[in-house]
Amino acid sequence: IAYKKKGKYGRYYPADGSIISGTYMWRKLRASLFADTEYDIDIKACHLQIFVNQLKKFNDDAVFIQRVIDNRDELFNEFYIAQEAIDRYNKASKNDYNKKDIIKKLLTRILDDDFNVPRWFYEFTDEVKMGVNILMELDKLVMADIKLDCLEDEKQKWEIEQKEICAKDKRKKPKPFNPEDYKVSKSKIIGRYFQHKECEIIDKVYDFVKKEYKIKPTTYCYDGLQFRKKDIKNLGEFINNINSIVDVKF
Repeated sequence: IAYKKKGKYGRYYPADGSIISGTYMWRKLRASLFADTEYDIDIKACHLQIFVNQLKKFNDDAVFIQRVIDNRDELFNEFYIAQEAIDRYNKASKNDYNKKDIIKKLLTRILDDDFNVPRWFYEFTDEVKMGVNILMELDKLVMADIKLDCLEDEKQKWEIEQKEICAKDKRKKPKPFNPEDYKVSKSKIIGRYFQHKECEIIDKVYDFVKKEYKIKPTTYCYDGLQFRKKDIKNLGEFINNINSIVDVKF
């Protein structure tokens, strides 16, 4: 399977989306198919840890966010979400999330009134908002470039739509794309920023494993990779060696 990015920044995606691949599989399906033969190795709290690491580079410690990363299970237990609410959400969105998955999304989608949010969540969100503003300002050249990348996506969509319109009505000519008509949200820019950083880590690990172990992953899973169990003699040593070359934890 060949992978490519949609633009200069962001993640890889299968170049041919019609091919059945592990990348697009539901996690339960992928786990069922490969649990006996492969290891699924991914980054712990990927985007949050990248966030903290980037802030540290600009001498800004996100102490509370790091606390949440390090004590995630303990803090997540303080949340209450009714299982019926999770079931309704999964049915509506065609997902297979559990309680932890929902909380990892930081409750960006409201599930009626069937949840209680602990106090630490508000402290966490305040620090995230402050950190995002700091990062947007301190790494503003990259953020500006990502914005242009997002606009290029919109331009390509626009040109495809214009071709379709003109094909239906031969009297019409394609209208030029006007970037001023589009507002790229802060969340979209910061999201692609983290995806790009995530991708740089995965690229580094891919190259390291290929060189040191003479093996390749079988599946790319955005913030992780799958490897054949038979290719790895000592899993603990394998993961420790990977962790020694990056500033996140696999």
